Amino acid sequence: MARIHPLHWVSEQAKTGLRELPSNVAWLASRVSQPDKLRDVKESVIDAAPFVGRDTVDARMANAREASERAQASEQDALALAHDAQERSDTARRVSEDGQARVGQAEQDGDRLVAQRETDARREAEQLVANARAQARAEADEHVQEVREQAQAEAREAQEDAEQAQARAEERLEQAAAELAEARRLADEAKQAAQEAAEDARRQAQELEAEADEQVGAAEDIRQRSRATAKHAVRELHHGINGGDLTSQSKDELLDLAATIDIPGRSRMTKSELVSVIGKAARGAR
Repeated sequence: MARIHPLHWVSEQAKTGLRELPSNVAWLASRVSQPDKLRDVKESVIDAAPFVGRDTVDARMANAREASERAQASEQDALALAHDAQERSDTARRVSEDGQARVGQAEQDGDRLVAQRETDARREAEQLVANARAQARAEADEHVQEVREQAQAEAREAQEDAEQAQARAEERLEQAAAELAEARRLADEAKQAAQEAAEDARRQAQELEAEADEQVGAAEDIRQRSRATAKHAVRELHHGINGGDLTSQSKDELLDLAATIDIPGRSRMTKSELVSVIGKAARGAR
């Protein structure tokens, strides 16, 4: 619900009263302006009642006159009051008009005050915003400067560390190159030594192979001679040595004889087994 301004309400009520007041005053004036009607009433009463006594009529007329005088007095009072009301109405109209003018002026003053307050508030707000922006910008610039200085210091430190790392890397590369050259030299020497060792090994292998061939040949000659000797020994046993002769031999002599004729498993045989085996071999060689 819309709020009604007090001055506006008073103004409307005053205008309503002023609109109705002139008609009330006019009515009172019209009533006061008719004093002759009483006389007309008197004459009408006498004409209408010819048989009524004169005294009675006079008395009644006296009463009517008194009443008329009272009415006239009342009308005079009413007329005075009407004039006073008219003056008061005019005063009220002027007061109302003045009130309306003051209300209008107050409204205009209020509008100007609101506009001024709004302008002042907006100006103050803009100033506050400007101050806050300037303070925020100063703080931001200070923070940016601190971050910039820190970043530059970190960048310088990182650059120095990178340069030191690069120097260490170059030094290590030079050392690695020297070690690689040394490794190549040692590898070449090892290769040369290996080649020489291989040549020596090949030569030694050839010599060992030749010696082995000679040893194999000598062993074959020995084996052939041993086989011939064994056959001769068997034949000698068969022709000139009997079983008693074998038993007179020692075990070591029997082992040598068994080796001569290449009897397998002889080292594990007893003396009697050697005698039996050698005898069988002699009999088989006939």
